[in-house]
Amino acid sequence: MIARSLSKNNGNAVYRYRFNALPHSAVAFGKGITTGLEMNYVFSNLVADYPWDKALAYEMTSAWISFAHDLNPNRGEGTSYPFHS
Repeated sequence: MIARSLSKNNGNAVYRYRFNALPHSAVAFGKGITTGLEMNYVFSNLVADYPWDKALAYEMTSAWISFAHDLNPNRGEGTSYPFHS
């Protein structure tokens, strides 16, 4: 609701996301999704080495870098941003 209101009233693009992925570590320890859990993915600080978690971390890191660089989290065709794996 806030994002819709901001984009309607100021004429600029507004981006939002909802982190609803259940990481392997949460499943293994019987936890759910908690506040701040996505930061491990944004900064690619994953302890576990599971392909799904690594792929999600790559996508989230790329989106945040793209937003910092271009003010748009959607990467353009053919762009290449630095990523440390």
